[in-house]
Amino acid sequence: MPLCNTVVLAALQLFLDIVLLSLLLLIYRRLKALDPKRTGNILDALKEGERLCQVLEKNLEEKTRLVRQLQGCLNAGTEGDSKMEDKASWTDPREKALDLYKKGLDIKDISMRTGLAQGEIEVIISLARSRDRIS
Repeated sequence: MPLCNTVVLAALQLFLDIVLLSLLLLIYRRLKALDPKRTGNILDALKEGERLCQVLEKNLEEKTRLVRQLQGCLNAGTEGDSKMEDKASWTDPREKALDLYKKGLDIKDISMRTGLAQGEIEVIISLARSRDRIS
């Protein structure tokens, strides 16, 4: 009985080896038949897609920054104020954070209005104090 099992297993192994070799030959023929020009086009399309993803990522970062500024303005209620802050505060949230700190707002409120993290605001204030920009 064990001899019969060995013969069956050997035959099965031989059959599977033939199937595997046939599949490898089929894959080899398919790869050989690929048109190099077509694969080059695919690579070019992938590179263009990667470039577009980078552009999209930059645009998304800019839009996120603008949304934070708008949220800060809406939270501050400055959209209807006649006393608009200077242009530097609109272009640089760090300057806006310093201006708000000078006006007496606490760090949590400044964070909500500028979209900056509270720790970042603390560092900005600390650096400004060391440069004697604020007291």
